[in-house]
Amino acid sequence: MAYKSKAPTAEQRKLVQTMAAAGIQSEAICLVIGVSGKTLRKHYRAELDTAVTRANAMVASSLYMKAIKGNVVARIFWLKTRAGWKEPERIQVQHSGAIGHYDMSKLSTDEIKQLIAILEPAALSAVGPAQGGAGAA
Repeated sequence: MAYKSKAPTAEQRKLVQTMAAAGIQSEAICLVIGVSGKTLRKHYRAELDTAVTRANAMVASSLYMKAIKGNVVARIFWLKTRAGWKEPERIQVQHSGAIGHYDMSKLSTDEIKQLIAILEPAALSAVGPAQGGAGAA
């Protein structure tokens, strides 16, 4: 004697679509709704085939709306993934030790004064007024 299959309810269809969108395997969906794999594929084909695409569209729509409303993180994510924006490459420069070696003992007094005149303003501005730099009383 053959059994008549019951038509799926709207609630079951929604459950199958939600589970499939979340990546739950067909075997697990069958256990939850109480049908065989064959019945699942026969009666829920549309839900199984479109669930992931529908979920992606809903998430993309939500992200888009957040970006449009000013969410900076959403805007950055959208531009990087959809508009091809990339972070600028960072160049890291490393060196080991001094760049050069200068024997200051061979400089004349005038050359030392010229060097001090060049370097002193930069040194004082780096120290700051509170530490006796430029503008200190």
